[in-house]
Amino acid sequence: AALIENNKIGPAGEDMARASGMVMACPNSVVRGNNITNATNVGLSAFGALGSTVENNLIVGRESSCIASGDQEAINKALSIRLAVVELCPGAVFELSDPITFRYDYQSLYTRGKPTSPDRAVLRIVDPSVTTAVVMVNRDGAELSHVIVDGNRPSLGKATPESYGNALIQAGGGGQAQIIQHVDAYEPRGWAILQMAEGDPVHRCSAALIENNKIGPAGEDMARASGMVMACPNSVVRGNNITNATNVGLSAFGALGSTVENNLIVGRESSCIASGDQEAINKALSIRLAVVELCPGAVFELSDPITFRYDYQSLYTRGKPTSPDRAVLRIVDPSVTTAVVMVNRDGAELSHVIVDGNRPSLGKATPESYGNALIQAGGGGQAQIIQHVDAYEPRGWAILQMAEGDPVHRCSAALIENN
Repeated sequence: AALIENNKIGPAGEDMARASGMVMACPNSVVRGNNITNATNVGLSAFGALGSTVENNLIVGRESSCIASGDQEAINKALSIRLAVVELCPGAVFELSDPITFRYDYQSLYTRGKPTSPDRAVLRIVDPSVTTAVVMVNRDGAELSHVIVDGNRPSLGKATPESYGNALIQAGGGGQAQIIQHVDAYEPRGWAILQMAEGDPVHRCSAALIENNKIGPAGEDMARASGMVMACPNSVVRGNNITNATNVGLSAFGALGSTVENNLIVGRESSCIASGDQEAINKALSIRLAVVELCPGAVFELSDPITFRYDYQSLYTRGKPTSPDRAVLRIVDPSVTTAVVMVNRDGAELSHVIVDGNRPSLGKATPESYGNALIQAGGGGQAQIIQHVDAYEPRGWAILQMAEGDPVHRCSAALIENN
């Protein structure tokens, strides 16, 4: 039952230290006849003031300065202030040698006037050691909107293996009600453009709004990347245009209760790996989450095994044919017994290929290597998939071995069908 009337409030704050005019959270109150001028953050907030009357208040803002072209320093300085609302100048270009990092809850970063045209400010990575442009993980109410985010992969190349697991925009975590709108983001150097991470069981993101963004292109044939990976429950993902992601366009894994609607996902025709040896395949499998397509009819002569390096990698013939057009993986070196190793790799997929141990030509394995199977899988790997594989003439004791692992790390939930 507070009465707040006929007051003159303001000015308040400055560009690098914004301040609000009036913040009122008392129910059943009256706020009227107040004149609030030149508040650099919020003029009047009546958050939680249920049953209150807010009427006949005059709120007049001022034209604050925007941040012009440069690097990340001025932006990060502005984000060192609580409740910062950081406006970038239209057409400005920021060359990033470190990520832009949201420091507190309820901060906003956007181009002044919130244009949807190419006049939006550009955030471009220029340092080869940097993979992520924007970090807003664990920040409630963080807003990133109306900007262009360029990972600059064509110029800088893919990230190192150590940093490939970082997305171009890292959000979510424990952050609630985050907003990402009207952002164009493309050419990540790591595994994804936008990751809304799931956080932990106690602090888990939810109620995110991700809409009207343009995502992609992402990745290349030997370094695949996803568009958007979203794991925040009770969120909204709509109106996004995702193009040319070489791995997954949009994943909403674990996002229970979310609305995912009216998103356009358009792929591209990437190249497959043509005939050769194991080198190009193993190079492709040195990338996390690699999806490796072999050209139909290709023949690979193996002088070393093909080895899955990380979890959730896939190897198959393009188009997944079940005909003799499947790519052939053939051992040609007498010292080699195993063609494919996918032991201890969760979610590994080997499908729609032909695996030839070539025993009639090379003979049986030596006693030292006779205990190796042609395809070695299982171990501690969970949910592995082996489908539509023709495999024959092993040089060792078995064609396919799904090894049991150890008591702590033991394979389970494998799918082995139609081989």
